[in-house]
Amino acid sequence: MKPKISRSFQAITLLSLVGSAPLHAASQSWKIDSDGLWIDSGNWVGDATPGSIASLDNTDTATFGFTLTASRFVAVDSNRNIGGITFSNTSAYGFSLLSGNLKLTSGGIIQSSGNTGAHTDTIGSAVEIQGDGATANFTNSSTLATRLLSIGAVTGASTGANV
Repeated sequence: MKPKISRSFQAITLLSLVGSAPLHAASQSWKIDSDGLWIDSGNWVGDATPGSIASLDNTDTATFGFTLTASRFVAVDSNRNIGGITFSNTSAYGFSLLSGNLKLTSGGIIQSSGNTGAHTDTIGSAVEIQGDGATANFTNSSTLATRLLSIGAVTGASTGANV
């Protein structure tokens, strides 16, 4: 004889399965003082990876503000679409985004913001600006000239504006 499963048990089981599925991330901050993979959700506050590989108009911002004890490398996965990247680390060590490629949503911003400490943050991954006639901004709003970003190849409909 088969045991009878109540509808409420079925509903609770279904909800627990749905609840454990990965959710679309929102803007997130890097949370470890270590090298790591962008796609590893455990490296981000909220345990959710910012950006998407399924869209070209993602609005998430990835923030790299964790205070470092050494220079750190973050391996970007292929075709990671992101709305913006902010570097706001306050230590003497910088972040380097390497491997893969970033697809920056039109209107996206890559910025160095409010940093202290003498370091340079680097994007070694290719950056492709998305959209026909798209725009992007690369800014340094830090008070230190050494905060300027080192950015690899930028392609797409526009190469943006340096501010």
